Amino acid sequence: MHRLDVPYQRAIDSLRIFLEEKTGKSVALTVTNNTHTLLSFRAGNAVINLRMHWMFLHADADVKSEIAEFIGRKKRRTPLIRRHIRQNAQCIRTRTDKKNHKPSQTSTPGRFHDIGRLFRTLNETYFGGRVSATIRWGRKQCRRSVRRRILGSFSSHTNTIVINPILDRKDVPDFFVRYIVYHEMLHSVLPTERKNGRRRLHGPAFREQERKFSELEAALEWEKNYFSRR
Repeated sequence: MHRLDVPYQRAIDSLRIFLEEKTGKSVALTVTNNTHTLLSFRAGNAVINLRMHWMFLHADADVKSEIAEFIGRKKRRTPLIRRHIRQNAQCIRTRTDKKNHKPSQTSTPGRFHDIGRLFRTLNETYFGGRVSATIRWGRKQCRRSVRRRILGSFSSHTNTIVINPILDRKDVPDFFVRYIVYHEMLHSVLPTERKNGRRRLHGPAFREQERKFSELEAALEWEKNYFSRR
């Protein structure tokens, strides 16, 4: 997943600290884009391994408190969590089409960027055509406060790359969209790295491969300047 790393990571860290204070245990928090399981946990003696959909990053304090009670095994009923999911259903990516066993997706050509074309070119240039993932634009209705922070994601469950539609703008250059697509393609082919038992999205092996992208420096500089103004 590609993010505007600082604000997004702060949101994750803030939620993790909140949950640790509420439960009195260490929390290993993984934020996902999973459609089927929006909130799950496995509690050990000292550590709670928690996986949650990123929609919960903008939940209010009451919802977060209910999550803490739920994972602390102090509460079985979760009306606030269910209400939050209903209110943010538009943040959930399109489900797999069970009849055809193919991901439902929007057309890859946007108003200004054709991510399907970019994907095919990158696949041949950097991956020898071996990336089998499907690519599509994400939904446009999701709450702006969060979707501005997540520019792309890869789901191993459906083998799908989703690109945030806020990038389909005239003032967003092709080379930056190419970078986001390339970044997610790396996630689709590289194994997950772990350190001290924790999952690392962007470990040393990932960063080494990312540096092979010829427009990396220009993309990072553009990202820094563009989003600092918004």
